[in-house]
Amino acid sequence: MLEGPAKALAATGDVVEFDKALQTAKQLEQIDAKLADRIALASKMRTGFNDAAKNLLTHLKVANLGGIATEIGKMAYYSIREGLASFDQFLILIKGSYVKANLLKVTANFTPEQLAMIKKAWQEGLQSAEKGVVYLEGIWLLT
Repeated sequence: MLEGPAKALAATGDVVEFDKALQTAKQLEQIDAKLADRIALASKMRTGFNDAAKNLLTHLKVANLGGIATEIGKMAYYSIREGLASFDQFLILIKGSYVKANLLKVTANFTPEQLAMIKKAWQEGLQSAEKGVVYLEGIWLLT
């Protein structure tokens, strides 16, 4: 059922190729259309999250506060759309980015200002997810 799309993803690591293979399987009725659409959306959410996480590291290293807030907001949105329902779990993901950028030790806590910014981004991501809005290729779109 998913053998073709999975092989395309494993061979190339390219989500676009995976999506093409998934759509082909859907057209050939090798996979249920609703399932194919859900898998494609989940793939886009994971890609969006990973891209935002990479961008966050860049913004953290140059202390671009606006960029940091934007990328954390995107990460919140994508995490929520993938099923993450807990702010505490999300905070662990964000802390990992700060640790990776050498801006926070694993045993340290966020400052009250950082925590407030992360909490605000989580709330905005939650609102966007509830409205059915998605951030793809640089713009927010209704889904």
